[in-house]
Amino acid sequence: MEFKRILKRLRGDKFLSQVDLANKLNISRQLVTALENGKSAPSVATLVALADFFDVSVDFLVGRTERKQVSLPKEFTDEDCDLVRDFARLIHERKNRK
Repeated sequence: MEFKRILKRLRGDKFLSQVDLANKLNISRQLVTALENGKSAPSVATLVALADFFDVSVDFLVGRTERKQVSLPKEFTDEDCDLVRDFARLIHERKNRK
């Protein structure tokens, strides 16, 4: 799915108008409209703000995954996160071999 459709759906799921979303993110309503119409691409800062606000990953927002969020405990170190990713990759590879 395209970013513009994902954004519009997420906003609708929270019953927010474009003005409401703009106010919550401290951006203009015109930018929200342009993003939802595909007339403008979001900046990295806007993508991160949207992901944080909707509690989804940036990958989900841009249509790279259908999973809204993959989050690990905040107390995990970078090494812990790498181990979890390696384990997930192993599981995925094993499933694909069958």
